[in-house]
Amino acid sequence: MSVKYLFSNRQKSIITPLFQSIIRSCYVYPTDTSEGNFEKKHFANRMKNEPISQKRARLLYQSRKRGMLENDLLLSTFAKKYLDSMSHEELELYDCLINTVSNDWDLYYWAIGSKEIPEEYRNPIMEKFSEHVRNTNRNVILQNSRIAKDFRSIRPSLLIKIRNYSSAAYTSRYADYEHIQVTAPHDHILHVELNRPDRRNAINRDMFREISECFSDIAADQQCRAVVISGTGKMFCSGIDYIDMVEQMTSMNSGSDAGGREDVAARAKYIRKTIILLQNSFNSIVKCPKPVIAAIHSGCIGAGVDLISATDIRYGSKDAYFSIREVAVGLAADLGTLQRMPKLVGNDSVMRELAYTARDMQADEAKEIGLLGKVFNDSNSCIQGAIDLARTIASRSPVAVQGTKVSLNYSRDHSEKDGLEFMQIWNMCMLQSEDFIIASSSQVSKSDEPPPFADF
Repeated sequence: MSVKYLFSNRQKSIITPLFQSIIRSCYVYPTDTSEGNFEKKHFANRMKNEPISQKRARLLYQSRKRGMLENDLLLSTFAKKYLDSMSHEELELYDCLINTVSNDWDLYYWAIGSKEIPEEYRNPIMEKFSEHVRNTNRNVILQNSRIAKDFRSIRPSLLIKIRNYSSAAYTSRYADYEHIQVTAPHDHILHVELNRPDRRNAINRDMFREISECFSDIAADQQCRAVVISGTGKMFCSGIDYIDMVEQMTSMNSGSDAGGREDVAARAKYIRKTIILLQNSFNSIVKCPKPVIAAIHSGCIGAGVDLISATDIRYGSKDAYFSIREVAVGLAADLGTLQRMPKLVGNDSVMRELAYTARDMQADEAKEIGLLGKVFNDSNSCIQGAIDLARTIASRSPVAVQGTKVSLNYSRDHSEKDGLEFMQIWNMCMLQSEDFIIASSSQVSKSDEPPPFADF
């Protein structure tokens, strides 16, 4: 379509040369629109002999109006800093860079180093733009500028921060535990392992405390978006460490842990306090806003079932089996199984049978009643499957994922009406997040790369 058919004579006299050049760049279509040719011919059909002042004005405008927040920020600040000092040849290179790349996400990923820069775009301007994005001098590029006013509602975290996600460096904050170990198999994912293989991961007082502290820390860890929990050694978890429990009971009966009193009231108060502490350990998993995926192999007994009942998703290997073992040792399960597991499985009769008899339930039956989502051939493939799922979750908006978990947990414990009202309040805040715009832009661009969401 020719530009002359777009405007009347009166309109032509009003429209500035700058705006005309922008309109031309948008409406002059080459006949060959095959992949790789459209953008180059589109670029070749630009107005020839464009005055350099007009070219700079056009490029500044196009740098600011990219349609995605990341490039709006990066290109607009780059153009503001360098455009006026560019030579004619450099302006041509910059014009080619921002107007012939078919997908703006490609330009973004080239700049941050996630994708290799094609040979045809390797030039001094691309190098300078990449250096600008890396911002090695840590300059505050938006302060006291018109751009800052244009983007005053955007968090500074959207300025690209290249972080070192080295597993050792990232997980150093979780290195002080004795009975659990924490690694980072991929960006934004933590792998928590019960680590008492000599005791088949029986949970003692120290491990209860460490689980509580670990998941409280993970809840506040903005880099973490999903968690996998598994067990080292031959078994996922053999339940509570009964040797440790006997020591507690002995201490209680001696009166040393009951305030020096030996009567029933003092012992009852001490027992209740202990149960609360142990319950809080698994409550910390439920309260953690990051999705937690359990990867279970071999035995999952007693407190192990309490633990996995607090997770969001459960995968198991073929050799996995489950036992609500408490009735076999003379007590009712008190750390969450009887409260949470009935809401996870779809068969109340089987649930009660398991709780009343302490019998073993194999992996296939656990999947059939809904306790397990998937069953894998062995423990290694089970853990890898859980990590793969965690990577998918971590690629989504952390604002959306965490909001979803919070809402699911709230709705589980409240009426439908209360749940809907809760989400009204939640989303009136969270829909103002940049994640909504970034995710929408990614869907429109159909990029294969995960959107670069800020930590949350």
